[in-house]
Amino acid sequence: TEAVVSTQSTGDIGILPNILNLLVNITSHDDVIICEYNLKAIPQILSLYTPQINYQYDIVLCALKILINMTCSNMDFDLTLVYMTMIHLLHGCKNNAILLRVLTLLRNILNSETLKHDYTFDDELMRGIGTVLSSNEDKDCLEIANQIYRLISDH
Repeated sequence: TEAVVSTQSTGDIGILPNILNLLVNITSHDDVIICEYNLKAIPQILSLYTPQINYQYDIVLCALKILINMTCSNMDFDLTLVYMTMIHLLHGCKNNAILLRVLTLLRNILNSETLKHDYTFDDELMRGIGTVLSSNEDKDCLEIANQIYRLISDH
């Protein structure tokens, strides 16, 4: 987050999306060559830029993609911060590209054998999923939202 703060203060946040895109590419390979320690700031970056999603869309989308790749590689990360950010996005984001990534990330977390799901967030997550189910028409978003609804209900 120190790098994020320093780039914000200089007004040059154009470099952060490029760095995040590079990390998306690095983490998308089957033989990931980066360890989770090097990616520990990703949940903070996602949380920091989510309130500014209309202006920082690229940063939020890349952070979500990296977290999805991390779940596919069984990497650990700060779930509490990610849950709070996902709840915010489920309730307020109307962009289907972002929502699809949020839903995919949540489904991956719920299906993960290495990440420990925190059940204290279930009520808020269910309300967020309900918002998506009642206000979204995208077939892919609705399909994943229904899968998540069933996963949480089964707990």
